[in-house]
Amino acid sequence: MTRSDRFRSWRRALASLLLAIAITIAPSPITASTINYVYDELGRLVGVIDPGGETAAYRYDDVGNMLSIARYASTALSIIGFSPGRGPIGADVTIWGTGFSPAPSQNAVRFNGTAAAVVSAGPTELVTTVPAGATTGPISVTTGTASASTASVFTVTASGGPPAISGFSPVVGVAGTAVTITGTNFETLAADNRVVFNDLRRSPVLTASPTSLVTTVPASVGSGRIAIATPAGKAVSAADFFIPPAPHAAADVQATARLGKSGSQTLGIDSPGKIGLVVFDGMAGERLTLGLSAVTIASSTVAVHNPDASRLTSAPVGAGGRSVNLELPTDGTYTILLDPDGTSTGSMTFSLATPDLAPAGVTAPASVNAQQSVAVSWTVRNQGQGSASGLWTDTLYISREPVCCAGATSLGAFNVAPTVPAGGSYTQTQTVNIPSLAPGAYYLLLWTDSSNLVYESDEANNRLAQPITVTAPDLVPTALTAPPSVSTQQSVSVSWTVRNEGSGPATGSWTDTLYLSASSTCCAGATALLNLNVAPATAPGGSYTQTQTVKIPSLTAGSYYFIVSTDANQNRSEVEEGNNQLAQAVTVTTPDLFPTSLTAPLLVSPRQSVSTSWTVKNQGTGPAVGLWTDTLYISPTPTCCAGATSLRSVNVSPGTPPGSTYSQTQTVTIPGLATGTYYLIVKTDANNVLYESSETNNERARKIYVRKQ
Repeated sequence: MTRSDRFRSWRRALASLLLAIAITIAPSPITASTINYVYDELGRLVGVIDPGGETAAYRYDDVGNMLSIARYASTALSIIGFSPGRGPIGADVTIWGTGFSPAPSQNAVRFNGTAAAVVSAGPTELVTTVPAGATTGPISVTTGTASASTASVFTVTASGGPPAISGFSPVVGVAGTAVTITGTNFETLAADNRVVFNDLRRSPVLTASPTSLVTTVPASVGSGRIAIATPAGKAVSAADFFIPPAPHAAADVQATARLGKSGSQTLGIDSPGKIGLVVFDGMAGERLTLGLSAVTIASSTVAVHNPDASRLTSAPVGAGGRSVNLELPTDGTYTILLDPDGTSTGSMTFSLATPDLAPAGVTAPASVNAQQSVAVSWTVRNQGQGSASGLWTDTLYISREPVCCAGATSLGAFNVAPTVPAGGSYTQTQTVNIPSLAPGAYYLLLWTDSSNLVYESDEANNRLAQPITVTAPDLVPTALTAPPSVSTQQSVSVSWTVRNEGSGPATGSWTDTLYLSASSTCCAGATALLNLNVAPATAPGGSYTQTQTVKIPSLTAGSYYFIVSTDANQNRSEVEEGNNQLAQAVTVTTPDLFPTSLTAPLLVSPRQSVSTSWTVKNQGTGPAVGLWTDTLYISPTPTCCAGATSLRSVNVSPGTPPGSTYSQTQTVTIPGLATGTYYLIVKTDANNVLYESSETNNERARKIYVRKQ
């Protein structure tokens, strides 16, 4: 970014603030849109256009002082400015404003009344040419029924063209020194010529003619080129104007030179008390090594000055020479001051060296597995003439293509902060995780200084590709063994085998899940019987077998499926994720306990011990297994169990197959009841431990008469 660009950015910020203030007090709100900034040929901001809101126009006097700020609705037709402000017939002229039609034919442009052709059009910009027969005067635009004219005039000139600089005198001077610039196509009005030293400081023009301008050296600026801008264009001198840093005078300067990023310059000082000046161009953040060699001066000081003449650094230099590392704070032209100590004389050669980082090699396994952690090493060599220092980033990618970096996946960005001298190198070793990728041929891509923090002599050699093959496992259940028929709440043994049919090993851990489902497809509505964490490290072609005992849940009798799903949580990246399930049909049965008889005396007395017996039949489709409770009650009603008194609870576990029965005989004591009619009630599976096809037929009642003796 040049000084002009930075001034322009500053003016943009100021203009945005002024526009925001103007719109804040306006009745209509500003809307989010792209804001356009308009500058005249002298680089002054003359307008800010917000297509979704309003437009601000700025007016200046002849010496550049702002006179006013006008506000327009961005939808209304208006002319904010045009450039250049003068020119010959046929010259291109750009008009900025608002409310223009995007169709060129819908905009009528006239130069002092003479119609002109519109070359291109947009809502805020028209490009036209000065028509034949045009005379000096305002420019007007008509779009639809609306018309607008410029406040200033366009001057029709002979075909003089933009300015050109042929030279200046003197070539060395301090602040305040008068400088005469010679050339062609300068403006005769001094205010129409803008002179800038070192792309940083503007200097007033004292006198002007078409071939000569007189100005003065501004303060707080270093050596560099002189630029001139007129309404017809801009020119930059080929030579540099040298400004000795204070307290030196122009007469102290014996030798000057311009130094490039390659090559060298030698300055000779043969008179005591004299100095030399060398200029070079740099960028903000650039790191350079200033080489000072072939020194015949016994003792001297070398200082580097910023574009604004402030000192960046200085260093003593002896006859052996030295190097100075520079980190430039801003864009622009820098000045190197050679100042021999005392009466020392002699010569010194100056050079600017830049590093050149280039990957020399990448070391990694030839084949890796998806999701595998692997160690990758790489070496970067500095092929440049200067040292690489500071902080930069090496980034490692994996990609199908050998060129970086569209479509590539970053494996990691690693900060690097070594000082690598010219010809030196460094090596990094990092562990990276291979992502979930389809098997096949890939490339590891190394990009050194991927953020472009190091200024290098060659930025095109910072990448290196290393072929690598990515493999992946493919876990497939090949067998599932289970009983063909099971009963609810039954514990059964289930086995399954999983084979790795992929090209890479299955490593780490994953989960095999066993389901029971009414459908042969997994897994909506299925009941998970088991989640088993497995880590068998299965090689390609290998397999593992699991045998587990699971309990059948309480389900309605019918046809179901055991389903095993390997890598159920998809922890492993596989060649195919659609072959991880296997189903096996199974019939689920349920018991149904029903008391078929209850025997007891018809007449009993309070506190009498009596013998009772009952028989229970399993009339379901599956066995009754496990442990449950039969309870005998005496109740004033034949239904259980409100108000009933428990006489005996008996734990039973007869393992009753379908169609079979069991009987219980128990002696119970009749409680102290009033004389009357009661009911003995037996309730099988009283605590509902068993899941049965029917839970409503588990009771049987028998009438009994209690009489006090």
